[in-house]
Amino acid sequence: ELLALGLLCTCIAPVAAAQGMSSAVNYRQFHLLFLNTPQDCSLAIAATQADIDGLSNCTSLPALTVGRRDCSVVCSVMNLSSLRYLKTIAGDLTIQCCVSLTSLSGLDALIGVGGSLVLYFNQNLTTFGGLAMLTHVNGSVEISQNVQLTTVSAFASLQTIGGSLLIANNPALVSVGGLAALQTIKGEELEAAGHALSVLYNIALTDLSGFAGLANI
Repeated sequence: ELLALGLLCTCIAPVAAAQGMSSAVNYRQFHLLFLNTPQDCSLAIAATQADIDGLSNCTSLPALTVGRRDCSVVCSVMNLSSLRYLKTIAGDLTIQCCVSLTSLSGLDALIGVGGSLVLYFNQNLTTFGGLAMLTHVNGSVEISQNVQLTTVSAFASLQTIGGSLLIANNPALVSVGGLAALQTIKGEELEAAGHALSVLYNIALTDLSGFAGLANI
């Protein structure tokens, strides 16, 4: 981008001189134009903090994967605060293999996910704080192998899951109390075992009261 900026400024200077303009003034005008170029809100994979910060003005995305599909490759995302204006994701939202991520704060404006929501193998994720406005996920929800996760309390507004719900292999999870607003799991997509609702191998889990409002599976 810097190289392109230099080349364009070099080309602009003669034009400015021919029109009786100062090349410095013209450069300044171009520089402001360059800095105000709209952001690319079509990014599908964010593996670094810079990727996340580059989405700071986006209100919607076609899909978003935060982290690496290969968990042997380090994900350097530390926080999601730059996503504070994001309201909708048309496809899947996947957050996985992010060792530096401790919460989901920054997704506070997110209302809907058109695809599936996957929260997988985030070793230091202790809370889902940041998803309090999420009302529906049209696909499935998977919460698995988040080894320090203790609660799913951030899903206070989630009412409908179009696919299946899988909560598995979260050894520190003690409560699913945050799912109190959940009323319907449609099961239009089923997880691998073929069930619309699966709660498996969460060895510290003692409280299922969060499913009290669940009326339809």
